[in-house]
Amino acid sequence: MTDDDPPPIPEGPEPESKTIAFITNRAVRRAERIAKEPARVDSLLESARRKAERSRNSIQSAWRYIGALVRMLRAHFSRAYLDLPWRSVIWGLAALGYFVAPLDMIPDFILGGLVDDTAVVLYVVRQIQKDLDAFLKWESQQPSEDDA
Repeated sequence: MTDDDPPPIPEGPEPESKTIAFITNRAVRRAERIAKEPARVDSLLESARRKAERSRNSIQSAWRYIGALVRMLRAHFSRAYLDLPWRSVIWGLAALGYFVAPLDMIPDFILGGLVDDTAVVLYVVRQIQKDLDAFLKWESQQPSEDDA
């Protein structure tokens, strides 16, 4: 496996794991297309940020990770943070792309419609945890805007 390949998706014995793997595979293919167009990346990141703010109470377990993914990808695409493997870029975009899609496995307008979104975000975070942790450490060492 090269650095450009997404990490393998573990096959879990439970149907839920297989469902998340299927969903994530589709989202990864979409993310690969989005990553090639900076305007689409910007739009996706802003949409994810806005939806996370609106849905904060419904997605408590994933809320901080969504914010971290948005910041990590913004830093990557602005070339401020370049220590991010391409597979983690794609997986982050895939998670956020799934999160902002209103019609997914469980449409968002249905009660509990963010459960699948939260599951996908948390699944992806587990796949890229090491890279996300490295970004958060890097981010904590950057001067704050107040320091500038």
